[in-house]
Amino acid sequence: MAPDDLVFQSVQDGKPMRDNNILTRFIKPAGRKLGLGFVNWRCLRTSRATWMIEAGANPKMMFKGRWRHSRIQTTLDHYAQFVPDSQRRAIEQTSKMAAERIANPKLPELSPRA
Repeated sequence: MAPDDLVFQSVQDGKPMRDNNILTRFIKPAGRKLGLGFVNWRCLRTSRATWMIEAGANPKMMFKGRWRHSRIQTTLDHYAQFVPDSQRRAIEQTSKMAAERIANPKLPELSPRA
């Protein structure tokens, strides 16, 4: 499989399938099989955005490129969901980072702005 190969392609001519056909034939049945109930493209997009944030993705880098929004806040407001465990992990990680910087106070050299 090459990077540009289609995941969902027409059996007849190998061309891309219409998004609604993919949703009806593959995504919704898979969601029902997993016990998820109603699944659509927005559910998938919301889940992906939320999981990326939880995994530590930098919203500025990931969302402007992947979601192609002109404002990062659009993605965060419309797709990313609040997950309480994420907040706890973020607080723990921030505390750990602060403790490491206090223990090793050497600051990185800053390069002048062009």
